[in-house]
Amino acid sequence: RNVTPTYPAGARGSHIQGTVTLDCAISPRGDVTDVRVVRSIPMLDAAAVEAVRQWRYTPTLLEGVPVSVLLVAGGVEIGRAEVGAIHESPLRANLTHAPAS
Repeated sequence: RNVTPTYPAGARGSHIQGTVTLDCAISPRGDVTDVRVVRSIPMLDAAAVEAVRQWRYTPTLLEGVPVSVLLVAGGVEIGRAEVGAIHESPLRANLTHAPAS
């Protein structure tokens, strides 16, 4: 499940738009448990992080067992083409599997 970020009024009024790049830790259940801003657009960061914290993924299985995953450098686009459009980076394939604890 993807939640569309809200385009902050201040950013909209100032015509600030772009892609906030994030690293996200995903639990064995598919919940986003940690988010770190990698490439910042200060007026958009909070909206991107707030939306991504609500995303849910299909659990990743390693040998049939759900595992934690690190989504490296995914992007959340705000204010271009469509307000709040979400685009996951092609780098989404760079997953680091860690055993579930």
